[in-house]
Amino acid sequence: MSCLLQWVLQPGDDQLTVFKKKMVLNGGIYCFAICLLIFALAAHDEIKGYFTIPGILGPAVCVIPLFAQKKVNYKTVEIALYLVSVTLILYDWVNARRKSARTWQWFVVLVDVALVMNLPVRCTYILCVSVVTWLAFLSTEDGLRWGFYDVPLESGSTRFAMCDCAIPPCKYGMFYGIVNFVIGAFIFLLDFYFTRGFAYGLRREKESMQNVIQAAEWIADCLSRFDLASAEAE
Repeated sequence: MSCLLQWVLQPGDDQLTVFKKKMVLNGGIYCFAICLLIFALAAHDEIKGYFTIPGILGPAVCVIPLFAQKKVNYKTVEIALYLVSVTLILYDWVNARRKSARTWQWFVVLVDVALVMNLPVRCTYILCVSVVTWLAFLSTEDGLRWGFYDVPLESGSTRFAMCDCAIPPCKYGMFYGIVNFVIGAFIFLLDFYFTRGFAYGLRREKESMQNVIQAAEWIADCLSRFDLASAEAE
């Protein structure tokens, strides 16, 4: 990985630029490898194989311009986050139907990437609104069981339908749905609040240090032009 990083680095890159390139390169390659592995493991699955495709395209869209231009293209990073978020939502839908591990929590990582990379504010809010809306949508299905989980995706439409009760479709009650939504949204938004504060604070500290350095350079320049010998003679 270090050899690939040296390939995309430029002589004039500062520490922040190096960090961002390293983050895009490592994150993109690891995410691409994980999505390919999931795609291979889910090749027998009628649904998940297709749902992994946006997750594979996302890192590729992000990493290829980095190698081609040797600089971080923030537009492609934003597009990559949207593509990966589509895969996460689709996987979360399937896993919710099958009562297996959920994937919406990975939106926390996407939001962290958007904040650290200093992407446009719209990217952060689109991701936040998407996951909160998705949680609210699924919470109504968990509480009322109006049929979203029973949409025929597999060849056998009732293969993973939740019919484990005397009179299906089974309902958990609206209270259960509301509690799930509140807890999930609270965890996500709390992480967003603290991560945003850290990112903005770090950014302000960097700007302050730049101002101090510029002031020190100006003072040093003024002192270098001061004629001490003439001043002592007078």
